[in-house]
Amino acid sequence: MITDPIADMLSQIKNAFLVKRATLTIPHSKLKEKIIEVLIEEGYLQNLKLKEEGKKKFLEIYLKYLEDGTPAVTDIKRVSKSSLRRYTSKKMFEIDSSLGISILTTSKGVLSDSKAKKLGVGGEIICRVY
Repeated sequence: MITDPIADMLSQIKNAFLVKRATLTIPHSKLKEKIIEVLIEEGYLQNLKLKEEGKKKFLEIYLKYLEDGTPAVTDIKRVSKSSLRRYTSKKMFEIDSSLGISILTTSKGVLSDSKAKKLGVGGEIICRVY
C-alpha cells in the first residue's frame, strides 16, 4: 500500500479547520515545511514551529481564523498525485488567483502560483487552496 504524505497533511489541515482546532502537529518533512511556509506567506495559516521529540521531528502548525471565526482555508485539494502528475508551464496557469492559490514545486523551490508567474517558471502543481 502506497501512501501520500502530502495528501495526508492536506486532509489533516482541512479536518483541523472543520473542528476549529487552534494547532495541528504532523510529522516533519522538508516538502511539508515548504508548503506550510507558502501557506503562511499567502495568509492561510498563522505560524509554524519545528518540534523535536527524541530523533523524531514534528511540525506544529498554528491555524488562522478570521475575526468572525470562519477558517482562513475553506477548501484544500491535492492536484498532482503519484498516479497522475499534473504540471503547468510558465505560460499557462490553471487557476484564477481571485479564487485561491495553487502551490507548485518548481526549479526555484516551492512557490505560490503568483510568485511562479513573477519568476517566469512552471512546475508540478501540488495543491489548490481556497
